[in-house]
Amino acid sequence: RINEEILKKEPENLSALNNKGVIYERNSKHKLPQKYVPLALEAFEQLIQKNSNFALGWSNKTAMLVKIGNLLEAEKIIDEAYSLFPDVSEVLNKKGVLLLNQKQERKAIKYFDSALKKLYRGEYLLNRAKANLKIGQQERTLRDLERLLSYEKENSEAWGLKGVILRRLRRPFWQQAFQNAEKFKETPISLLEGDAQNEERRA
Repeated sequence: RINEEILKKEPENLSALNNKGVIYERNSKHKLPQKYVPLALEAFEQLIQKNSNFALGWSNKTAMLVKIGNLLEAEKIIDEAYSLFPDVSEVLNKKGVLLLNQKQERKAIKYFDSALKKLYRGEYLLNRAKANLKIGQQERTLRDLERLLSYEKENSEAWGLKGVILRRLRRPFWQQAFQNAEKFKETPISLLEGDAQNEERRA
């Protein structure tokens, strides 16, 4: 509701336009993806059309296309974004994500490395860990995960991957890693549907 109020007052506000797509994307993870995925894609496309220099819109649209398995369209979008923004960390990261989904792990790692040099983010570190795990680089994966968990202690996905590696390497505490992954798992919620239901109750 707050974001919509911002857009009413400032219809050209790029951050608010991007937030609209992100809200739809987050909701699609937990409820009615068939409804909210198209809305998210539409929001990101509108953002790109309004200002093609807003790199985050390109990378977010790529992420949604990867999520629904449309890798050909995702590749087209991220390649165009990369030609426009070759030094933007989020674009580099999404290029890596696409390559990872295309089973081109070694190429993906190069883009994650580049993204991390531009901006040190846990998301990029986790993605590099996933790619290294795919090619059997377990020690490298473990180092990245331990670095990530040193400052994101409640990252469920990182704990889960750490448990997989520790178990493979027959090292202690793998059970604890899996327990932490379960403990910190995000509780699925539907932001928009729940809000609509609450409005009905108030009425």
